[in-house]
Amino acid sequence: MRIIQHPQIEIVELDGDPSRRRIQVSYDLVTAGPDEPGSSTEVTERVVVHAVDRPGGVLPPASEPLLEEEITFAAVAGTVHREIEATVTRDQLDVEPDWWRTDLDGAVQGIAEWADHIVGEIRISINGHVIDEAKTSEISGSWGILGAD
Repeated sequence: MRIIQHPQIEIVELDGDPSRRRIQVSYDLVTAGPDEPGSSTEVTERVVVHAVDRPGGVLPPASEPLLEEEITFAAVAGTVHREIEATVTRDQLDVEPDWWRTDLDGAVQGIAEWADHIVGEIRISINGHVIDEAKTSEISGSWGILGAD
């Protein structure tokens, strides 16, 4: 049985701050069967949100994770909804290199805005042994200077 169910990623604009976004990864942790965490088991959750390298891209995307978090907590038998979030700037979400030029006055101008593709990965482990892994669906947007989310 999969213990990570319904993995999702969402990127939303923060109210009152058009330059910042909230990345949220959520999923249901379902535990009930044998060899699954119970009410007294410590589990480690690792969530990493990063760019997706698309075949045929002009340049590779940024390699720095947008969100990387690892925490240990006591699992509760049953279904628990988990949410992990971080606040980032639009510049951080602009993971696919865009094309720019410099005019005669030295000002930088955007030429082409490439779509940015981002995914979240979740891993649950007990005592260092991975018991389940899942990926969210890929989310795409255009967060660069010429983009409109």
